[in-house]
Amino acid sequence: MFPALLAAAAPRALLDTGALFGTDAESVADWHRRVLHLRTSAARQAAPQFRLLVAGLMTDEALRRKVIALWKQNVLQPLVGTVRRYQRRRQLRSDLRPEAIARAIISLNLGYIIARALLAPDADWDDESEIAATVELMLRGAAQA
Repeated sequence: MFPALLAAAAPRALLDTGALFGTDAESVADWHRRVLHLRTSAARQAAPQFRLLVAGLMTDEALRRKVIALWKQNVLQPLVGTVRRYQRRRQLRSDLRPEAIARAIISLNLGYIIARALLAPDADWDDESEIAATVELMLRGAAQA
């Protein structure tokens, strides 16, 4: 069942996340904006499949284990490499583990993407300002300076 479900629920645009996470840009902000724009667009275009994959991950343990293994190798590892690259450039904090920063990026991105593509796709979204706010939160946090 896994290959059929994965083929139906994770179109090529969503499987390319790891390659996208491994790309480079002049600044981490430019990179993050591009990633979030492209992933949001892909999720919106494949919302039924995305919904099916999320439901499958919540109910099918074998599927979840297989997707996690694929995700670690094909999404998390390229993202950690990108975080390390931006840490070397001093665009991201080097006192935090790259894996922690990568998880924060994924959490922020998924929060927006799920709300935008699955929970409230017909809401009056201003993607530019929402994405800019997400990038700003990632780079500077939400604390009052």
